[in-house]
Amino acid sequence: MFDILYRDPKSPLDAHVGVVEGRATDMFKLDHIGDTLVTEFITNLIKGAENKTEAPRMTIEKTFRYSHDQGQDYALPYISFNDEVGAPEMDGLALFHHSNYTGVNIPPLDATLLLLLSNAKSKKASLVENLGENHKKGYLTETVTINIRDSTSDITYSFKDQKLTKAVVNLEVRGNIEEYPQNHLFKESQVEEIADELSTRLTKRANDLLNKIQEANCDFLGIGRDLNAYHHKAWDGEQWDNDYPKLDLQANVKVKIAETGIIK
Repeated sequence: MFDILYRDPKSPLDAHVGVVEGRATDMFKLDHIGDTLVTEFITNLIKGAENKTEAPRMTIEKTFRYSHDQGQDYALPYISFNDEVGAPEMDGLALFHHSNYTGVNIPPLDATLLLLLSNAKSKKASLVENLGENHKKGYLTETVTINIRDSTSDITYSFKDQKLTKAVVNLEVRGNIEEYPQNHLFKESQVEEIADELSTRLTKRANDLLNKIQEANCDFLGIGRDLNAYHHKAWDGEQWDNDYPKLDLQANVKVKIAETGIIK
């Protein structure tokens, strides 16, 4: 689809790319969203999602390059039209394998977590997690919003007979509690317990997320590229499409809370 854009020297290869639910032409026929041109509105929508770590920074050039990379897949912003507000909105990420849309989408709440797992934090990032299920303690109820200050992610590999058997994604996030309805965060022990609970719950979410991208055969984390570059004896480009979905892929998330934002 993008081939013609590479043949034309005037093509804007740094243009943003997204997937639209339904027909893209129908959305562009709207012309204006309020006083804003629909093209400008959608561009700002994608840029805003990129800045908030809700969508990867994908351009025409980058999309084309990843489409031909055996060891790296990608995801594009998924945009739908909200009839209630009468405007397009970000609706998560659309997963791709090579140049093919897998038909699998990552919901908005998990998009940030997936990008953090891939070490792609942007200017801002926040995670929302529900702590209310099956918990009796008063300060472990409702939801908590964490503003991520910084995050680091790395992948450790296990091999047997020069074949990759297991990959573990280790994500550590450090941030501030931005919103917590109970406001019972005066004691350090309570903050530490919430951090531990968040670590457990986000680890489960991350593993469910990795299972989902594996089922879609989308190597979003670029594990194949790592093998090709750093563990070449274990890399088999011809078999990677078959080996990746069967790989023992796990995640481990550690949360550290720097500040609570609560005034006693």
